Amino acid sequence: MGLGLPWIIATHYDKSKHNQYYFVPAGALGFSVGVFTVLAVTALIFIVCKRLIVGGELGGSDNWRKGSCTFLCGLWTIYIIASTL
Repeated sequence: MGLGLPWIIATHYDKSKHNQYYFVPAGALGFSVGVFTVLAVTALIFIVCKRLIVGGELGGSDNWRKGSCTFLCGLWTIYIIASTL
């Protein structure tokens, strides 16, 4: 989920500052991964259904394009809100 570089920077900073290992509690990431998985599966189902109905993932009428953009951006917004709470 794009955490490679921030994780390396944090471990390097924490080790040089405290001369210890970088520690993150185990329960801190589980909820975020669960929300991400559910929303990612929802997005994939939406894309497959759109391909069956419209005939492709991208394009279609103006209403389909705007509706798809709104729905997928809404999923992203839900993920950001849920993982920050």
